[in-house]
Amino acid sequence: MKLSAKQRRRYLLLPIPAVAAVAIGAVFASSAMAEAAALEWTLTKTPDLGEKYSLSDVHAIAENDVWAVGETYHPDKAVALHWNGKEWEDSKAPEGSSLSDVSSVGEDVWAVGAADDKSTLTARWDGKAWEAVPSPQLELPDDSRPRLGSVHGVAADDVWAVGGSTGPMYPEGTTPILQHWDGTEWSFMDVPLPEGAVDAGLSAVRARAADDVWALGATFDAKEVMSPLLLHWNGKEWSTRDLPIAEALPQDIAFTEDGRIWLSGTVLPGSTPFDGKPLMVVGDGKTWNQLEVPAEKQSLPSITPDGTGGVVAVGGDGDKVMVVRSDGETVTREAAPAVEAEFSYLEGVSVVPGTETLWTVGFLDKFAAPVAAHTT
Repeated sequence: MKLSAKQRRRYLLLPIPAVAAVAIGAVFASSAMAEAAALEWTLTKTPDLGEKYSLSDVHAIAENDVWAVGETYHPDKAVALHWNGKEWEDSKAPEGSSLSDVSSVGEDVWAVGAADDKSTLTARWDGKAWEAVPSPQLELPDDSRPRLGSVHGVAADDVWAVGGSTGPMYPEGTTPILQHWDGTEWSFMDVPLPEGAVDAGLSAVRARAADDVWALGATFDAKEVMSPLLLHWNGKEWSTRDLPIAEALPQDIAFTEDGRIWLSGTVLPGSTPFDGKPLMVVGDGKTWNQLEVPAEKQSLPSITPDGTGGVVAVGGDGDKVMVVRSDGETVTREAAPAVEAEFSYLEGVSVVPGTETLWTVGFLDKFAAPVAAHTT
């Protein structure tokens, strides 16, 4: 798929040891549009912040401890909300233009995004307030905009964050960002790229163990052809892994207890994300199976374990919110939050640990209002 430089910025930063044979199943697991399953959603009231805003990610720690992050519009300001079991509270996000992702690591809660047009933002909740934590910044052209899109870790001294940098006027180059927190400071890590890749961006990172970390995104070659990018950390170094899915942009990663790795995102046969079709892939790190998703267009930007051994992913189908569930064999449509809007989209989903309760967040009508809902 050949994309213009203008299109790259949107794709690469959507609010991503050698192995033996890697294969995609030649026959997709069959899937038909099924009746909505037993998910029942409750919409929650979000705070009035005095500005229009959207929510880009949600992370559940417990039934009474859920975080959601995003940004306001005109002016752009970071948003961080906390659910105390009864209502959402404005936790007073650190100064910055946006927050893209939030995750807990032990007793720490981390959020990442953009501080302004020139620098990324990493912030940590200390139990009472958000604190911006200094992180390294790329030396970039004056018209470049760096942003971190994902954060995850396995210990207080072992946290990863990824993202990328592009220009507001869509310059030719894009730069991937991969950094690590060692308990004291953030530092850059080298990003290995496949032969022929000239530009890249990373959209998600997830860690199963200190020596088992995965990151994904996309690359472009000199002819502006986009390919999926999958990286693995073995405790000593990052390396590329094969993911032979043409015209695909993987956007998120999830793990289930049986060892399976799940990827979600978009297959892009068209010219924009809204022309694409939702992507779901499951595998063991060596062999992958692409599942057929019962949807017409758009994407699945977020995926999480569902508490029963499978996964739930969220996004949009056309101009409406979409929720799907998979056991690795089929993908079925589930009931989605009952929002009323000309356009609606879900960007984040999280399961409350030890339960089957799900949270999801997103936005309505040109970012006019946030959406936050949980299952009951």
